[in-house]
Amino acid sequence: MLLSKLVSKDVKKSAEQFVDRIQRGIYKKDTSPNTSAGYQENEALESGKEFVRSKSFQKLFFKH
Repeated sequence: MLLSKLVSKDVKKSAEQFVDRIQRGIYKKDTSPNTSAGYQENEALESGKEFVRSKSFQKLFFKH
């Protein structure tokens, strides 16, 4: 069975709202930055944003 058929409409709507709020800057990181050596917070943030915009992410949560 396709994942898109297993995800409820409420979950899809919540995911859409979550992605929208991240992209509009409403949700921001409020935790302390990672302190491990070599951690690039900006790179990690951009990577996360890139994944949210990816087709893979869209296929997981939204009907195409």
